Amino acid sequence: MRILITGSSGMLGSDLVKVLKNDGHYVFGFDVLDPRSEEHKPNEFRKIDLVRGDTLKSALNEIKADIIVHSAAWADVDGCENDPAKAKEFNEGMTLNLGLAASGMDVSFFLISTDYVFDGSRSTPYKEDAITAPVNVYGRTKLGSENISDKMFKNNTIIRTCWLYGKFGKNFVDAIIKKADLGTELAVVNDQVGSPTYTMDLASGISAIIGKGRSGCRRVVNVTNSGSCSWYDLAVEIIKLKGLSGKTAVRPISSGELDRPARRPAYSVMDGERLKSITGAGLRDWREALADYIGVKNGNL
Repeated sequence: MRILITGSSGMLGSDLVKVLKNDGHYVFGFDVLDPRSEEHKPNEFRKIDLVRGDTLKSALNEIKADIIVHSAAWADVDGCENDPAKAKEFNEGMTLNLGLAASGMDVSFFLISTDYVFDGSRSTPYKEDAITAPVNVYGRTKLGSENISDKMFKNNTIIRTCWLYGKFGKNFVDAIIKKADLGTELAVVNDQVGSPTYTMDLASGISAIIGKGRSGCRRVVNVTNSGSCSWYDLAVEIIKLKGLSGKTAVRPISSGELDRPARRPAYSVMDGERLKSITGAGLRDWREALADYIGVKNGNL
């Protein structure tokens, strides 16, 4: 397959490039930043600003991709809350520009979306057909992006995922390790529950879905590492795996004590049965993925 990845130099995009190339696909990348490494470099790369979108149509006509995986987004949740216009311009505008540029093309569209399209009021995992009710600007603009992709692409798959961390982007895991190494006492919320997801695992899940062919219509698939925890539980596990339990303390706090601009869902665990039905397997447990990420398996503590 000829696959275009938007945001190909980002945290998820970089791992998508690596995984999809390894799985035998010819990968194009669009981003405003250069590729992070040779290993994560697309077969063909172009610097393109999706927000402006003025060169998109000619670029899509030239590369003739079979699939577009749209991973580019503005994912700064508090930043989006403070600047709703920019959030809409980026998260909805980029999707709209891609839809307009791809009009009339026979291309499948994969949109990377988020657990933040839900309000977090449940206590059992969200299935793909659960009612959406975002509680912040980021979630609303991602839901808007879902609706745009649904209207503009006949073959449209929405991938909802949760709590991402990976090698090429700011993330909670790296932040905790850095602070713990300094011996800083950590105050971490214990009233938000989700499924930490390693971007390499997410990329592998997306590749597996692509390998099963087109759906022919709108399809939503939850793709996260299995299991769930609070941010506090995750911090404790990170510190344990890094052998830093005696160096720093972790104190549980409520979300209200952080006083952040954007409200977060209290519970955003998503059901993974549809992924299993499509590919034959779900993603591994979040603890195993976390241990892999921080190098425990390779003895790199």
